[in-house]
Amino acid sequence: MPRKLENTSKVNGVPGTSFKGWDSSLAWIMSKNKCLEFPISAKEVLLARKRMKNDSAPGPDGIVKEDLTKWDPSGKLLAWIFNGFMVNQKIPALLKLNRTTLIPKDKEKEP
Repeated sequence: MPRKLENTSKVNGVPGTSFKGWDSSLAWIMSKNKCLEFPISAKEVLLARKRMKNDSAPGPDGIVKEDLTKWDPSGKLLAWIFNGFMVNQKIPALLKLNRTTLIPKDKEKEP
């Protein structure tokens, strides 16, 4: 685990503790989304990353698929981070930034 992240892997600030289950305040989410009943697994991260296009343009953060693959080949770190978002019920604002580029269609090439 990266040095910056190792001290954050505690539950309620208690070192040596680990994930035991979702907080009861998440019950309304789980009742609507059965797929959120269990933590995100590294396998799910790898499947999602596999479906990403290799040549997809990066977002405002400049991160591309290759960066994610090199940084976390097993998918374990990303799963840990995504599960942290769910446990804390908050996604950092920086990750919500996006950029949409409209590309006009050429009317002559339309079928």
